[in-house]
Amino acid sequence: MNWISYPQYRPEVSQPYLISVERPYAVSTLTFNTMAYYDVDTQRWFKYDGFDDNSAKELITNKVVGWLGGLTTFLG
Repeated sequence: MNWISYPQYRPEVSQPYLISVERPYAVSTLTFNTMAYYDVDTQRWFKYDGFDDNSAKELITNKVVGWLGGLTTFLG
């Protein structure tokens, strides 16, 4: 799995993705990974909770720098 740069390349399907986000932290920048929902129609990322039926939450306002497509799920 390779990271895809954002916003140079955008997902083509509205669904959850693993994303990399940058945000200010103390005197530097913190980069972390999280799940988010991408809406193709609005071209925006939303906070995501896979445990909640209404999973698309509030708009992500921090800088999204990359995303992963084609994630698999363990089906043990």
